[in-house]
Amino acid sequence: LGRILALLREVSPEIEEMELLEDAINNLDELFLLVVVGEFNSGKSTFINALLGERFLAEGILPTTNEISILRWAEDGQQRAEQDADGMYQRYLPADLLREINIVDTPGTNVVLERQQRLTEEYIPRADLVLFVMSADRPFTESEVKFLKYIRQWGKKVVFVLNKADLLQSPEEVQQVVGFVSSNALQLLGVDDASVLPVSSRSALAAKLDAGSRGTAGVLSTIDDERLASSEAWARSGYPELESFLLRFLVGSEEQAGESIRLKLQTPLAIADALLGASEQQLLGDLSSAEKDLKALEMVEAQLGAFRAEMDRDSAIQRESVQRLVRSAVGRAEGIVDRELQLSSSSLSTYLFGSKAAEAAEQPVARAVVSETSDISSELQKIVAEHSRWVTRNVERQVASYRAFAESRAKALGIELSGGSSEGEQEATALVTVSELQPASVAVLLNEDVRESFVVTGSAVAGAAALEAVGTALLPTTLEDLMMTAVAGVFAYLAVLNLPLRRAETKAKVQRVAANFSREVSSRMEAELEESLNAATAQIMSQVEPLIQAARAEVERIRDNEARRAALSEQLEEVKEATMSVK
Repeated sequence: LGRILALLREVSPEIEEMELLEDAINNLDELFLLVVVGEFNSGKSTFINALLGERFLAEGILPTTNEISILRWAEDGQQRAEQDADGMYQRYLPADLLREINIVDTPGTNVVLERQQRLTEEYIPRADLVLFVMSADRPFTESEVKFLKYIRQWGKKVVFVLNKADLLQSPEEVQQVVGFVSSNALQLLGVDDASVLPVSSRSALAAKLDAGSRGTAGVLSTIDDERLASSEAWARSGYPELESFLLRFLVGSEEQAGESIRLKLQTPLAIADALLGASEQQLLGDLSSAEKDLKALEMVEAQLGAFRAEMDRDSAIQRESVQRLVRSAVGRAEGIVDRELQLSSSSLSTYLFGSKAAEAAEQPVARAVVSETSDISSELQKIVAEHSRWVTRNVERQVASYRAFAESRAKALGIELSGGSSEGEQEATALVTVSELQPASVAVLLNEDVRESFVVTGSAVAGAAALEAVGTALLPTTLEDLMMTAVAGVFAYLAVLNLPLRRAETKAKVQRVAANFSREVSSRMEAELEESLNAATAQIMSQVEPLIQAARAEVERIRDNEARRAALSEQLEEVKEATMSVK
């Protein structure tokens, strides 16, 4: 019992009834404890007075017992009462029965004050035997049924005293009520046998008082006085059978040998058993909660993986938007090349005869590129900037959420949560890349390609014309003149054929630049996301990992406590079986 009490204090300190076991252990050396319970108008006070042989307790139709009273033997023969700090009375009475037992007089089971009800319920586990007094004219009221269900939790031995049996009309009616009480008691208490004793406490007390003796013979002072024995009221009261039952119970007989000792031993054992059961429920509940907490913590890594996959999918959609815009810009640039890079173009003279040193942005191609791709450039910057904000926003929200989760679990586990590493803002390198390739920059590059194509083609055509003029002037014959003209024409034709090739080369260059640009932006967007996710995961897991270790330790601690409790429970069962053989 001492080891059980120590374990309960360690693993289930919040169980309020712990002191009941401590009291029961200490009371093993005390007298047998008889607790009398019943409704306030069932005649408990008269019943106790009849047992003691004198009107020690006040009687009446109104509640007369407001507090719990423990009736003890007055060695000096003087009545006195002492009130404890919790309101209970220690009453010392010169009644011989109290030499052998202590009697607890309780308020009614149907008292109005909640405190009185609580005190009555708290004293039931301490009882070695419960005498349940009920009125014969209204047995098993609602409050009595409720109270019996409470008594059953503690496995107490209960003897039913059917008081005021003289109010019933006949012995047959008495037996009917006894049978009713017995059958209901068996059902409510879940026992195989229920002792029901019909009595008339008022008649018994009157007979004892009339006999002029409280009785001094024997343990229970069973009255063998001739005057009392000859009293018809005493004989009809049922008290001779009641006192004989209690005498056999306390002193022992062949049928009830050692039962009082067994009950005395069983009181702390029953309390220990009930408290171990309560501790089991608490530990199993704690274990279930601890295992759920551990599972929740262990799922964090998987949840972060799912978050990463979701972010990757959404980021890929945004990167595809970038590529789609780049392809649209390429298409517009190719249209500009096709439109401007031809001999009939109005821009030809500008490129052939204009100054190379002139402002490139003012050249026709440059103006067209800037004009027709500026909206795409702005949209690209918006998409990339929003991607960076989206990454930051979602990652920060995730970190904050898990931070709050970690703090709550750390508080529950009673550990200190480290501050963790707060990562600085990630550089939006993809946005830098987009900013570096503005339409004006592309226009300058494309403008130079167009100029070069026009100059080369124009120079070739002009060279062919010059060759023809010089050749025909120098060659003497008409045939040779015609041959020189043909040769010059071939040169001019080849120069013109070169223009579509130059257009194709220019468009190919645009496509290569755009493809490299698209890959670079997408790569940097992906890198920004990966870097942010890695930093967030590391920060979150640095807080969660210690919690996982602490949660695992908590689960193991509770499992160990439950194993220790179960082992003591098995030992307690062995002790309970051993007490059943006490004689």
